[in-house]
Amino acid sequence: MAINMAAQLLLTVNLFLLPLNPGEGNLMARPNRPDSDYVDLSSYSDLPLKMEEKQEKKLVEKGQAWRSGKKVSSPAELEFLFNKYSQQYGVDKQLMKRIAYCESSFNPQAVNGPYKGMYQYLDTTWMAERRAMGLDPDPYLRYNSEEAIKTTAFKISRDGTGAWPVCGR
Repeated sequence: MAINMAAQLLLTVNLFLLPLNPGEGNLMARPNRPDSDYVDLSSYSDLPLKMEEKQEKKLVEKGQAWRSGKKVSSPAELEFLFNKYSQQYGVDKQLMKRIAYCESSFNPQAVNGPYKGMYQYLDTTWMAERRAMGLDPDPYLRYNSEEAIKTTAFKISRDGTGAWPVCGR
């Protein structure tokens, strides 16, 4: 473990201190030349995988905690919306709340790369669902709690929870 941490530190320091030469591509693609500032990353190729495996394990553990059927309390201002749309679309209110909590801790402004909103929708997924509902497909509506809850209830009623592979199990 100490060797792994030392290798990771060395890699991090080298990546930040060594400049990229324009026109030669990225650091990974440059040829190994002794007279260059090239860092041979092939010996470190397992580091990102190990980091990704740790992150995946945390996500799975978090998802399993909410799949256990544990009741989740939502913020009071959202409770009415969870009641309304779970009934309208015939889906489990607690399931919707567990997914929202797992994905964003009920934060309608949550952003994780291309995933946005309380339920972490991609632009394309959001727009497709909204069109199927006959509603405005504007991806910025993902940041609106009511629109996110309504759209998610609709999606779960049609497709189940497959769009949330960790939090929807």
